[in-house]
Amino acid sequence: MCVGMGLAYLGAFHAPEPHDLRVDVVGSGPTTQVLAQTLQDEGAGALDVRTVADRETAVTTLREQHSFGAYVPGAKPELLVASGSSDTSAMAVEKVFTKVAAAQDAPLKVTDVAPTASGDPTGQGVFFLLVALSIGAYASVAVIGGAGAVLPMRIRVLLAAGMSFVVSLTGTSSPGRSSTWSTRASAGCGRCPGCTRRASCSSASACTPSCAAGPRSA
Repeated sequence: MCVGMGLAYLGAFHAPEPHDLRVDVVGSGPTTQVLAQTLQDEGAGALDVRTVADRETAVTTLREQHSFGAYVPGAKPELLVASGSSDTSAMAVEKVFTKVAAAQDAPLKVTDVAPTASGDPTGQGVFFLLVALSIGAYASVAVIGGAGAVLPMRIRVLLAAGMSFVVSLTGTSSPGRSSTWSTRASAGCGRCPGCTRRASCSSASACTPSCAAGPRSA
C-alpha cells in the first residue's frame, strides 16, 4: 500500500508539464489569429490555443473551467487566470504569456477572476482532506482484516459499517470543506465582476453592496 501510494503521488506531482492546456486569446482580427496560431505551433502540444470575441466571454469561460487562461493583447496586455480552478495551471499560463508580453516590451497585468478562498490560499485543502480520508479508510480495512479475523462475520460487518460512518462524518463535517469545492463557488454567480459570493446566492443580503445585477433569482 505504501509503495502504491508513493508511486501514485510521485507520478502525479513529479515534474508536471502542461498538455493541451486550453488558453484563449481575446480578439477577432488578423493579428489575434496570427498570435493564437503562433502560440499553438510553438507550444508543441502543451497548449490548446483558441480565440474569443471579448473579455467578458473569456472571463465566463474561465469561471466555468473551460479554459485556464486568457490573454488580452494591446498596449497594456492583460492575462486573466483562475487560480481557484488550478493554481499550477495558472502559474504555467502566466509563465507562457509573460514571455509574450516581454517580446512586445510591455508589462503584463495579471488578473485573477476566480481566486482561491481566503482560508485556503493554496487551493489544496480538499486534496489533503481526501488524503486523510483515504488513509483512514485503508487503516480501517487493515485493522478489521487483521485483528477482526477471529471475530464473527456479523461483527466484522458492523465494524466496517461503523468505520465507514466515522470516515464519512469526518469528511462532511471538516471545517473549511467548502472553501475550494469549485471555481464556480468561489467566483460567485458570474454576473458581477469581482463578486466572490457563492454561485447559489438568491437573496438581496447575499449580494455585495456594489452588485449591479441584483440578487440571482431562485
